[in-house]
Amino acid sequence: MGKNQKLTKKLTVEFIENCENFWTRDLENKNLDVKHKKIIEEFNKGYQNNIDLLAKNLINWKMQGDYGVPMQFSYNYFKNIGFKKSLIKLIKYFSGRMIHQTYDTNLSLDDYEILKMTGANELLSSFPAHKNPFFDDYFFLEKNISTTPRWSRYLYIANKLKKDLLNNESSWLDIGSYYGGLQSIIKKIYPGVTIFMVDFNHQLLRSYVYLKSIFPENNHSILNPNNKNDFKDVSKGSIVYINSSDFFHLDQSGYDLVTNFFSFGEMKDEEFSDFYNSKVVNNSKNIYLCNRFVSSPFFERTYKNKINITNYLKTDFKIEYLDVFPIHNYSISKRNIFGRISKRPYGSQSFELHLKNSKIV
Repeated sequence: MGKNQKLTKKLTVEFIENCENFWTRDLENKNLDVKHKKIIEEFNKGYQNNIDLLAKNLINWKMQGDYGVPMQFSYNYFKNIGFKKSLIKLIKYFSGRMIHQTYDTNLSLDDYEILKMTGANELLSSFPAHKNPFFDDYFFLEKNISTTPRWSRYLYIANKLKKDLLNNESSWLDIGSYYGGLQSIIKKIYPGVTIFMVDFNHQLLRSYVYLKSIFPENNHSILNPNNKNDFKDVSKGSIVYINSSDFFHLDQSGYDLVTNFFSFGEMKDEEFSDFYNSKVVNNSKNIYLCNRFVSSPFFERTYKNKINITNYLKTDFKIEYLDVFPIHNYSISKRNIFGRISKRPYGSQSFELHLKNSKIV
């Protein structure tokens, strides 16, 4: 086991040991939606008795990942990915076993154009995917510029946060953070930003390992019911990990920014309301969201809720920005609808929304 793998395993064990009821707590949530229940059950089944495997599959695993990187025939790709990985991918490609074909070459290039239009390509140049030690695959857009489908999304969002919503003194609460990729970009831009991350235990684990490996000098704090009082006085620049069940133990006096990207719309109505109408969110200075205009269209009941864009609007918050979320906008996925399996656009597009608290000057 190499040095990086040893560190990854050490941090994996460290988080599990310091996290209350790591393997069971999230399944006790009565409001847990069907999608995430299945993800957590699959996670426990695959990794509870195999920590070594868990430590190796932090970003890409059976149920979640970078959405698949399209096949690429270029010198830069083969040089960086290595002979063995390239050969395996080539065999899968030519045998028809390549999965996640939603994100093809054209979509990757479309996303690149969006990044250039918005100035986010500067971040892409600073943080190319092939320089990230946790990535095992990536798509080269130019000689020294590479990305993955999820990384392009993070770069676009990070550019928005960097320009309009965060600075080195900010406190930022993100609900549903996955492996912390977005946070890593912002933390490199603004080392002093204080980050609070709310998610399920297995997702927080990914963020903890990923971010503590990259930012070992920062204070990394795990919130649970036994140490919740410590979080009234979080030191500047800390990274704080909070299980979703402990959300209401957070300081309710107000954060500079509260964000959510795509998971609010996956929640049950009651759970969404508990989060979004909480004092924690209502007292924040800014809210920035990307979610579906209609979470569950009547002709394709994606999730069991009635959430749509009107549920995200707030009386005391002014709309600063509203538009279609542009990354992956033209993606088409193969799925079974009306009894036929075919490639189709998504039933509902996603929006990008910035709300500013009109009560706070």
